[in-house]
Amino acid sequence: TTMSAEAQEWSCTNCIADLSAGGDHTCAIRQDGSATCWGRDIYGQATPPDLNPDMYTFLEIASGDDHTCARVQCTPPSGGFCPIGNIRCWGDDDFDQASPGFGAVYDEIDAGVIHTCGLTATNDIECWGHDGFDQVTVPEPPNGWQFTGVAAGGFHTCALTGCISPPCIATANVRCWGANGSGQTDVPVSFPAHMFTLISAGEYHTCGVKTD
Repeated sequence: TTMSAEAQEWSCTNCIADLSAGGDHTCAIRQDGSATCWGRDIYGQATPPDLNPDMYTFLEIASGDDHTCARVQCTPPSGGFCPIGNIRCWGDDDFDQASPGFGAVYDEIDAGVIHTCGLTATNDIECWGHDGFDQVTVPEPPNGWQFTGVAAGGFHTCALTGCISPPCIATANVRCWGANGSGQTDVPVSFPAHMFTLISAGEYHTCGVKTD
């Protein structure tokens, strides 16, 4: 059956704009900017905070093992103001994985098993939570490069980097740190360099989409 372009144009207020799967729960952002979660909720990880929908819009959501963090946008009411910071976290916080710090503002976030990372507007990466494998201890990017994306895995973290001071010499534009028992931080290297446009970190592995 062939449908016309006009017939395919339809509104969907409950359609999903962003989706993230955690340990035993999943969270999503609807196209109307609201958040919803389902699954295991023993720590409240599947219960988003009750934010005023007239002020707050959810922009990005990241599910960890037993915690969830989201990036939000606040529109102050007439004569009012918005709290400092654009990150809201909920669920298990035994290792401060749901405590981004007062006034934290990020352009991108991702949640690992028991840690969380965010990319700032100045291309810095900040992480919080469990640091038993140095997954929260962010290294400096290579000379001439800056961070452009972040992926938090089980007990490791990876970041996309971009060249800002040519010529940039590197074997890949991904930098990883933390646990490496399964080679999850061993970025494939080559010359010319492997260049990735997207990365995602699992518990014991990492995947990337290359430019080709």
